[in-house]
Amino acid sequence: MSINIIESEFNKKDSSAYQLSILLGMDSLVYFLFDVGTQQALLLKSVPLENPQNNVQGLCESLKQFFGQEDLFSYLFRRVRIALPSSVSAIVPARLFNEAERATYLEELISDGPHSYVQHDELGDMGVNIVYPVATELVATLKKQFPTGKFFSPSTPLLLGFKKTIDIDERGTTVFAYLAEDKVYILAFEKQNLLFFNAYPFQATSDVMYFVLLVYEQLNLSPAEIPLVLSGNIVADSDIYRTLYRYVADIRFLEELPFLKFGRKFQEIPPYFNFNLYSLALCK
Repeated sequence: MSINIIESEFNKKDSSAYQLSILLGMDSLVYFLFDVGTQQALLLKSVPLENPQNNVQGLCESLKQFFGQEDLFSYLFRRVRIALPSSVSAIVPARLFNEAERATYLEELISDGPHSYVQHDELGDMGVNIVYPVATELVATLKKQFPTGKFFSPSTPLLLGFKKTIDIDERGTTVFAYLAEDKVYILAFEKQNLLFFNAYPFQATSDVMYFVLLVYEQLNLSPAEIPLVLSGNIVADSDIYRTLYRYVADIRFLEELPFLKFGRKFQEIPPYFNFNLYSLALCK
């Protein structure tokens, strides 16, 4: 789905007051601008990228070509936050984390490839670190365009975003599912405390149903009682939603994002669609 939304309040001359958020895939890029002071959403655009080999080198070449064509990216922004393409990651409790040993956390998850170093995102309020591999060539390409930009695992904005949507006085447990193109991220919180997080590749509706119900079973949660909140690439008129609806009594879409304000033009797309991108607003 092609996206191109620009609110009338957007002004390139005010770019130094804006955050540029980018959600990067191996063959796509979606970017979002908002005013840091007012939290007002201003611009949202999706861009397909040519990368027939689906590799880092092809992605970097496509990015260089796009950066040369997009005048907006030459402006100075207050902040630039980029979620890197989805990859394996490990979540490590802060009390057990040793930065000098971070590569060891991924030994069972990755083999030799284009990843030359391991990075981690510290989620202090949640007491965990996200550890993930990073391709040097990709980060070099992005840093050349955005010297002050900061880079994150795609898991990091999800964790921060879902926690932010839970009211501080919330009681009980909530399960969240975010559907990306070929992966479903499932999280569970008791109040604002993280109970569970994992990402599962899927190809069919039955895969999503299996993984969601597996999490309920592993955590000893009742699908008849514990709500499931959906976001990402899913609509009510879909096989995935209809199947989950049969098994989970309280199923709903994520409706409000308390950390951003959306104008009239943004009403065309439900905020839960781009939840991961929007949640980069919480990445410091």
